[in-house]
Amino acid sequence: MAGSPCPIEVMKKVQSQMNMGEVTIAYGMTETSPVSTQCATDDPVERRVSTVGQVLPHLEIKIVDPEGRAVPRGAPLVSLTASGPLRPPHAPRTMPASWRMT
Repeated sequence: MAGSPCPIEVMKKVQSQMNMGEVTIAYGMTETSPVSTQCATDDPVERRVSTVGQVLPHLEIKIVDPEGRAVPRGAPLVSLTASGPLRPPHAPRTMPASWRMT
């Protein structure tokens, strides 16, 4: 599932009533693959609905401040995903063209 947060009650109903026990949560943008991160099918349901999972093998993701500098955990951030050659017009000038603001 993707698009917005999934309440645990909804995930449990999907798993039991729709017989979809391996459904996962994913996050991404059409411009970057479209899925950038995803939970694993063996993650407990509580974890699946509380995170967007791990970065998929075909991508790189870095967390930066509004000026494009890498930031430590817990700091205010902008998420960037390596993708195509275009830089969005609102991106920091220091951001390389191969990274996309997500």
